[in-house]
Amino acid sequence: MGEEGVTTNHLAQETSPYLVQHAHNPVDWYAWGEEALEKSRREDKPIFLSIGYSACHWCHVMAHESFEDPDTAALLNDAFVSIKVDREERPDLDALYMRSVALMTGQGGWPLTVFLTPELKPFFGGTYFPKEERWGMPSFRQVLRGVQAAYRDKRDEVEGSSGQILDAVRRSFRTEGPAVMPGVGAAASAREAILDRFDSAAGGFGRGPKFPQPPLLAFLLDEASRTGDPDLREKVLFTLRRMEAGGVRDQVGGGFHRYAVDGDWIVPHYEKMLYDNAQLASLYFRAYTLTEEKLYGRVAEGILDDMNASMARSGGGFVAALDADSEGEEGKFYVWTCDDIISELGSEDGRLVATLYGLGSGPTLADRTLHRVQTWAEASRREGQEEDALRDRLQRAFGLLRKARERRVPPGVDTKVLTDWNALAATAFLDGYLATSKADYLRTGLRTLSLIWERCWGEGRLFHVWDGAKARVPGFLSDWAYAALAEWRAYEATGDGVHLSRVETLLKGAMDRFRDGSEGRWVDAPASGAGGRLLIPVRDTDDGVLPSPLAVIARMFWLWERLAGAPWAGEELDRLLNAEGPALAANPGAQPLLAALCTQRALASVEVVVSAPSMEEAWPLLKAARRAALPGALVLPLVAGRLDAGRWETAPLFRDRSDSGPARAYVCVGGMCGLPARTAEDVAERLAGR
Repeated sequence: MGEEGVTTNHLAQETSPYLVQHAHNPVDWYAWGEEALEKSRREDKPIFLSIGYSACHWCHVMAHESFEDPDTAALLNDAFVSIKVDREERPDLDALYMRSVALMTGQGGWPLTVFLTPELKPFFGGTYFPKEERWGMPSFRQVLRGVQAAYRDKRDEVEGSSGQILDAVRRSFRTEGPAVMPGVGAAASAREAILDRFDSAAGGFGRGPKFPQPPLLAFLLDEASRTGDPDLREKVLFTLRRMEAGGVRDQVGGGFHRYAVDGDWIVPHYEKMLYDNAQLASLYFRAYTLTEEKLYGRVAEGILDDMNASMARSGGGFVAALDADSEGEEGKFYVWTCDDIISELGSEDGRLVATLYGLGSGPTLADRTLHRVQTWAEASRREGQEEDALRDRLQRAFGLLRKARERRVPPGVDTKVLTDWNALAATAFLDGYLATSKADYLRTGLRTLSLIWERCWGEGRLFHVWDGAKARVPGFLSDWAYAALAEWRAYEATGDGVHLSRVETLLKGAMDRFRDGSEGRWVDAPASGAGGRLLIPVRDTDDGVLPSPLAVIARMFWLWERLAGAPWAGEELDRLLNAEGPALAANPGAQPLLAALCTQRALASVEVVVSAPSMEEAWPLLKAARRAALPGALVLPLVAGRLDAGRWETAPLFRDRSDSGPARAYVCVGGMCGLPARTAEDVAERLAGR
């Protein structure tokens, strides 16, 4: 008990916002750690493991229904050792036991509900269970009594089942087969597999719930550029336009919610995740760079504006997520009625917003979610205004709605700083700078990277979490890989060699920690990894809502091999690709980013080095090269006096290339270099089709 009779449990001293949410439950929760694991072994009680995250709506529902219920808590406290895990802090535990539940039940999700033997082997699981029996689901207390009885009365069966499940998980983490180097056709196979799931009616993949999945869209956009396929390019751009118009985008704030519950992007699940918004900003900036269409640039900038407004921490960096709920109701902060809109904007502009953005008079979320139901051209004709004037009018209206929304009770905020997600955020702002030349974006991207090194680096390694006071949880492959990519992008944006030194540090550190033996396989988390033992190493090579860290680190080895001429990077990449060959052949659509790397690596390499006395003078040539070059090309600055006190001037890509005199671009294809190009037009011409 806490002060004045308030119940507290072992989570009261934790810093994870998700764990702290449960600190006053009557359930005797423990965090994952030796104290809880030893209690399970000592008392021979099974472990009830509950995994979720602070922005998870159904996690809140199950907490209110069951974990705050004294009778349910008494059953848990008597028969189990209850452990609560924040999946964002411990993605390794989440991946291991999510895979277990998926193999047991055919599905997964959060809250994740798993029962373990004291040896940590899973033997039963599911996701959300209701307090009372409904929807064809047993009540949570029925589940608890059934598990308790099975553990007590059928122990041999439980032990045998748990061993079989663990063996199945172990097998699922690796595809067996002879080592083989994937060839030039890998990307085409992945493309065909992904397009089989494309929704031609609304864009994206599948029918709903529908997630944006930026890595898959980025892959297809790069494939469209590489192959020159206009239909493929239009599929991606169509998806981006449909998402931009849908309720999955916070039309007032500018950012994106996590996913749409329907197939048409209309009704979102209202939580906002840092990783979604960072990746979508980068993707829309990529579309803007390729097409020069203002729409994509405006969307990308709106995302960054919303990240700054709603997710930036005062001390630097970005929070992990915003809750879906406020005042106990999903989406309450974000939804509007027609009366709300007219009250804030007046009848004329209120009517415009209500009509253009599909507000109805009914009680459903679809009626109250802003989602554009007319194209800009249709609205322009109806209002008798030019599109740009109409957009300006709506921008002013949304500014008023933002101010009105600030008077509402905001959703909860998960304040922790995650290294990997902040690296994606840094990359997004740097991509914004490369696309727009806006200095504020550069400053934010570099400041976010500085925060990672100042607060999440220590003892020669990266940590995964900054909780506002200290860094915790040794980093996973995603932390090292995404940070290396962000540092590479920082070099592209600044020409400052300190970022190259950091890339090298991260690549070598990752090799030491995440290679699983000499055969070339990598893991996301070793069994001895982050703050508590795992039964088996965890690896997930699929690209989905996040890019596979394996694919990112593989690309970084390829880039590094070409820039630095480092044999170790090329050798490591060869081993990695050989080891992943069987998995790519078996299911190419699951690993499109790695497939793209295999194809690009098999083609003639393209490198462009722009040498100049300053970044300002290099900029026009760099911009022209970035727009004209195909995916996989290197476009790098070589700026006088900026290569980290001369350390990198002898790198093969920079050797014998003067950074004095007027700006010039060295364009090399397949190792053959012509005379330096002096103009943007010349650069674009030489790169045409390359």
